[in-house]
Amino acid sequence: QLPPRAALTRCAAARRRYEFFKEIVAVFRSSNAVCPVFNDKHLSWSYDLAKEMVDTAHELGFPLMSGSSLPGEYMCSNGL
Repeated sequence: QLPPRAALTRCAAARRRYEFFKEIVAVFRSSNAVCPVFNDKHLSWSYDLAKEMVDTAHELGFPLMSGSSLPGEYMCSNGL
């Protein structure tokens, strides 16, 4: 379990990623152009926000990719 401050920091960072995504989408809409978007973390702490991000990417027709190093860390620490 995370200490309260660490949990708050993680949620705040996830919210900033969502807000940044919304800014990217606003530029796509205003310029009538898109490009692939890669998010170097999970999409959101909230399923609903993550689904909204995916739905928006589908609506505007741009590839949305996301990744995390945590699954690799798990595999390495377990000798896989």
